[in-house]
Amino acid sequence: DEKNVISFDDFGNWYNDGGYSLVPWLELIDLSKWNQPQNGDADSSQLQSANKRLRPNEPRTPAVNISDLLGSPTSLFAQGARVGLPTPRSEPISPPGEIMQSFSAMFGEMNESRTVVSFDFSGSSPSSPPSDPTADRGSFHINISEENLLMLSNLVRRTGLAQLSPQEVDIAMMKYTRRERRKHGEDLFVISRDQFGKFIREIIPREASKQFDRTESENFSNYFTNFFTCFDYNWSDLKKDEVNAKELMVGFSFLCAGNKSAKLAAAFDILDVANNGYLTQKGLMQYLRSYLTMLAGISLLSSTKKNHYPNQKTVIISEAS
Repeated sequence: DEKNVISFDDFGNWYNDGGYSLVPWLELIDLSKWNQPQNGDADSSQLQSANKRLRPNEPRTPAVNISDLLGSPTSLFAQGARVGLPTPRSEPISPPGEIMQSFSAMFGEMNESRTVVSFDFSGSSPSSPPSDPTADRGSFHINISEENLLMLSNLVRRTGLAQLSPQEVDIAMMKYTRRERRKHGEDLFVISRDQFGKFIREIIPREASKQFDRTESENFSNYFTNFFTCFDYNWSDLKKDEVNAKELMVGFSFLCAGNKSAKLAAAFDILDVANNGYLTQKGLMQYLRSYLTMLAGISLLSSTKKNHYPNQKTVIISEAS
């Protein structure tokens, strides 16, 4: 149904016409927005800004109603993982009596670094009957802290990822995937945790990895392990330690070179496996969910070794690690 497909131009028009207010976290795809804290004081204005557009100088045509394609905000994390309307703000706020929980806290990491920006997904969980006194009515947030900013900056700079385009990284990743033929729907590209490790060791130059000290090697290995695990959805029909490679690559573009427009366009093409020039409703949800999943992974970046998913095989970033 042509009414249920969307081109990148349609997406750009929708974003410029107000869609940015529903997905403000897409602004963070541009690494220049991730200002590194200076002297303990991070400038959150760029992180919180949702004023810049994909194509501010181009004439716009009426956009398709993408909001209808997305359905309810919770449909972004379909089949069990849910998300509500995100609202950026400098300090997380919860209504009286409500427990606030961040993504990192769910995994035992109580980050004491100052929160620079918090995306609120209150109401994202399935509603519980008012009569249920045991229902968890807490707020859910993805908090980005000063430490997250510093660790992200170190990761992309020291590994050289900030110098690679999404297209270059996609070509490298696809060499380590397998293609699953599906009777219904598009073919699926799958990458395992072990193959992901090989991919990481390929894209990080050996010369660069030799310059890492022991702490950096351990931290970077944990970061990539966490990124992969974030995409290993427990509701996926794939095997444990296997993920959708295209979704992972879209999220991975967060770490690559390019401005927001270029990276959004590249990721759109990555998911358009059939080269049709458009995404379906399911593809659009994958597109946005992939970025959001990676943002959650970025919120786990820490200088401490404990910030690592338990019982997960660590991705080794170099043969010498």
